[in-house]
Amino acid sequence: MKVKILFMGPLADFTGEKEVLIELPEGSTVGDLLKYVVKNYIPKLPKGLYVDGQFRMMLILNQRDIHEQKDANRPLKDGNTLYLIPPIGGG
Repeated sequence: MKVKILFMGPLADFTGEKEVLIELPEGSTVGDLLKYVVKNYIPKLPKGLYVDGQFRMMLILNQRDIHEQKDANRPLKDGNTLYLIPPIGGG
């Protein structure tokens, strides 16, 4: 199955890619996708965005908020899109 990952805002600058299309085996889960992200992209991102095995950014799968532990076993479908959105500060 093919899944798209979109790096929003400055994350695209850190990874050098705004979007990437990856291939995962049929039956893959959100947890499998996030492991792929950790292995291939977390080293390129600022250290504060992934701490103690937890993402410190918003994870959206097909327009819905997800959490790495709660949704780890959720099955993926061909054509899913994962958005990685950095924290936004201001005030």
